[in-house]
Amino acid sequence: MSKALKIGTALATPQRPLIAVPMLVADEAMFQAQINQFNQCQADIIEWRIDAWHIFFDLIKIMPKLLAQFNKPVLVTYRTQAEGGQAVFDQQLYHQLNLLAVTNGASAIDIEVDHLDMMTDICALAEQKQVTVIGSKHCFDLEQPAVHTILAEMVQLPVDVVKFAESVQTSAEAQTLLMVTQSVAAKTEKPLITIAMGVAGQRSRMEGYQFGSQLTFGSLTETSAPGQLQLFELLNLLGPSAN
Repeated sequence: MSKALKIGTALATPQRPLIAVPMLVADEAMFQAQINQFNQCQADIIEWRIDAWHIFFDLIKIMPKLLAQFNKPVLVTYRTQAEGGQAVFDQQLYHQLNLLAVTNGASAIDIEVDHLDMMTDICALAEQKQVTVIGSKHCFDLEQPAVHTILAEMVQLPVDVVKFAESVQTSAEAQTLLMVTQSVAAKTEKPLITIAMGVAGQRSRMEGYQFGSQLTFGSLTETSAPGQLQLFELLNLLGPSAN
């Protein structure tokens, strides 16, 4: 059975998943304009989607200073275009930005499993620094029978948490993902995060915790994925954090 997901000081429970809000800002001015709003919201975690940044050379210079301004656990994510993000994959940049995150106060980092082999040193350093490593995979055209195979393989990877998201077109496909999540969660200690993207999959964002998915995402300023709900909607449904 999966152990409870813990990111920084935030801890999921069987009665309530963690709620993360994605922060997508293009530059320091936007960051400073929004940081207080994010720090004061009722989410458990802030996911800083650094792939939305326009000039990465500037971000590298100021990232430690910006990380120090968060007063909630922060998950740093560089989501590549291939997996639904805004940034083209660049191996050196991907490595450097995750290194900065691990060494400057991030509570967690998201590593796409397709790039895990080149991040072994970062993962080892994260373990030393007690930074949670989330191994992620996002599929936009997937045959349903493959879902169980993919998730079962992912839990064998050297990461702390497994995140799997797939686009769905029907409620039946969303139900399949929920049932697969429940099955895999019963057989592994590794915490799971699973999401059925799209309107047809919204129930996974609201009910996923009942099947073993321990984190859901709600938007504060703008959505970061298809079918994402607003933070206030999740809070109304799930209640305030106990953290």
